[in-house]
Amino acid sequence: MLPDGLVCDIAGAYPAEAGAERMLRTFRLTEEGRCVIEDRISLQHPAPVTWVFLLRNCPGVREQEVISGGWRIRASVGMMIHAEEIRITDRRMARNFPGSLGRVWFTDGTETEHRVCFTAEPEKKTETDRTAGGD
Repeated sequence: MLPDGLVCDIAGAYPAEAGAERMLRTFRLTEEGRCVIEDRISLQHPAPVTWVFLLRNCPGVREQEVISGGWRIRASVGMMIHAEEIRITDRRMARNFPGSLGRVWFTDGTETEHRVCFTAEPEKKTETDRTAGGD
C-alpha cells in the first residue's frame, strides 16, 4: 500500500507459459483528477506485451492517445494502439451495457523489461469545442 495508491504483484494471475517473473502494478489517483496505472514487468525471455482496456464508450485513437467518453488515455512510451467497437449481443449484458463497448490494445515492443505508465484524465475542451456547443 502507498500513501496515495496501491501496489500489487500480478504475475501469479498469468500462466507459466507467459514467462512473467514479476509484474508490479501501481494504481494512483492524483489531486488533479487523473488515474495513473504503472506497470513494471520482467519476463524470462524477450516478448511483446499487450495491455487491453474495455471502455464504456467506443474509443477513437488520436496520435498516441485514446479518447473515449470525455476521457483521454495515454501511455508513457510509444506503443502500437488498436481500438474497436464491440456490439453487445447478450441480452443480460445489454441490460447494463446497452449498445456497445470499446476495446483498446496497447502493444509494447519485444523486450525482457517493460515499464509503462498509463494516465487517464478528463479531456480538456478547447475554445472551439465550447463555442460549438460542446460545453
